Amino acid sequence: MKNMKIIFLFFFTVLSVHLNGQERKKNSYKKKIEKIRKELLETDDGDRLMLEYRYYSLGYYFGKLNRLDSSYKYISKSKDLSLELKDTLKIAKRMFSLARIETKKEFFSKSDSTAIQALRLLGAEKDKYKITASLYNQLGINAYCLGNYQEAVVCYNKALKIDLDSIRIIRYKSNIAVNLIYLEKYIEANRVYEGIKSSQSFDDITDQLKAKILDNHAYSKLLNKDKVGESDFLEGRKIKNKINDIAGLATNYLYLSEFYQKKGVIVKAREYAQLMYNLALKHDLASTRVLAIDRILSLEPNSRAKELSIEKSNILDSIQKDRNEFATTIYNYKDEVNKRIIAENNLAKEKLQKQEEIAKQKEQKLLGWLIAAISLSALILITILFLSRRRKIAFKNELEKTRTKFEERDRIARELHDGVLSKLFGIRLGIGFLNLEGEESELEKHQNLLEDLQNVEQEIREVSHQLSSSNKTDFIELINQLFQEKSSIGNFVHEIDLSDIDWEALEKEYKTNLQRIIQELLQNTLKHAKATKVKLSIKRSKNDVLLKYKDNGIGFDMDSQINGIGLKNIKSKVEKLNGESSIFSKPEKGMQVEIKLPLVFESV
Repeated sequence: MKNMKIIFLFFFTVLSVHLNGQERKKNSYKKKIEKIRKELLETDDGDRLMLEYRYYSLGYYFGKLNRLDSSYKYISKSKDLSLELKDTLKIAKRMFSLARIETKKEFFSKSDSTAIQALRLLGAEKDKYKITASLYNQLGINAYCLGNYQEAVVCYNKALKIDLDSIRIIRYKSNIAVNLIYLEKYIEANRVYEGIKSSQSFDDITDQLKAKILDNHAYSKLLNKDKVGESDFLEGRKIKNKINDIAGLATNYLYLSEFYQKKGVIVKAREYAQLMYNLALKHDLASTRVLAIDRILSLEPNSRAKELSIEKSNILDSIQKDRNEFATTIYNYKDEVNKRIIAENNLAKEKLQKQEEIAKQKEQKLLGWLIAAISLSALILITILFLSRRRKIAFKNELEKTRTKFEERDRIARELHDGVLSKLFGIRLGIGFLNLEGEESELEKHQNLLEDLQNVEQEIREVSHQLSSSNKTDFIELINQLFQEKSSIGNFVHEIDLSDIDWEALEKEYKTNLQRIIQELLQNTLKHAKATKVKLSIKRSKNDVLLKYKDNGIGFDMDSQINGIGLKNIKSKVEKLNGESSIFSKPEKGMQVEIKLPLVFESV
């Protein structure tokens, strides 16, 4: 009995020290935030380098406190100042920090876009920077979260080729192994884990990563039906308990629940599922709690079903509400930047008006002397000034009309994006979590409907972008996003080369029509080609654009299918742009399309 009291006292002391340590860290971060805020009040706006550093520091410490909305806001300000300072490497680092927050908030596509922009910014020499490996790793994490496991493996391998740090290399390999498990390539995953555990650097990695590797290796062996026992999972759990890795412990309970279910010991399987649920509830881990509920329902299908289903629905509502609030944070920050730009423009206008007033006074004095000398010349000069003033008034009136038109378009764009798109997303999320049963064909129809909803969301998003006058989306980025979305649906890899043209100089309507042609080509490939690879290149030849599109699909007989609806639509769109198109294909030889369009530049 005495020994039990000593053991209890020991564990209570360790727990108290850990909790006190965490509280001390939080207080330390809060003090640093207050210190930086005071320094910001004293910082001269002219010292942009110091201002950038302090904004980033604020974002960093808010991130440590898990206040991600505030962290995102200040790191965004830091990035904007880095743009002013034209520090390419620092811009890329700040964009990486933003991409990580976007991933934590489950804005995976936005995070992808941010990371890709950073890679494009680093240019052809990007592989010499350490941040490049981190950006590829982030793209791998996003692909994993979206269920694109093969794409995730490709991204992690790119990071491996660049990074020379032995600890980070183990982290990338561990990430690859996790995706191999989801691809059901258990033998390959086990081979990767065994290589990691036998490496010289394995003892140097963090306890958290080591426990994760031990746990996941045991789980991979379980799924591969290799010999594995409870002790293999307890090895990792011992480390997780030691470092108080709450999320890791939840995963360990999940694995043990599956382990005992496969052994037929349902009582123990339920026990670990309940432990996972209790841990998620205590530490407010919403997504983990949803997984625990699904696990309990799979083991107790006829009990607590209604209660747990309602709880799951409430959790998902809470997650969506959190996502919406973060989206509002992003929008409010952009709105704040726009207001600042408007204020700066107004100040510039005031300065210009003062300069005009001074110039006008000088002109009046000069007119007085000229009237005294040459009355006819004075009359001509007055007439010229009068006409000039009328033109200015007419120009201001036209500018006001244009501003009103774009404000209305922006309002419609916001309503589409924040209202209709948000509701559609909620509906698709709700349908996706329905636990449907039935014939395979019916379940496939259900999945197709979900994909159709996602396509509708994409179309509304594109319309919203096109309507918004503040939209600055790069044409190259739009095409990359289009290919990324379609390739994930059609399971093909793609190559794109759009770098030979100054897209900003081209007319907006011209680029929109070109985008629709590319969409039609991709849709044709998705529906009919069964392709595994697609290539697109757009280059300039004097006053023309030359588009080449090629897939390695099943092809078709030119004599029998050249008049298909999809190909007719492509030819029709090209003809409307006064262009020429050629289509080549043979059975089992894929398809190649060549299009020539005259350039149309934005009028100045």
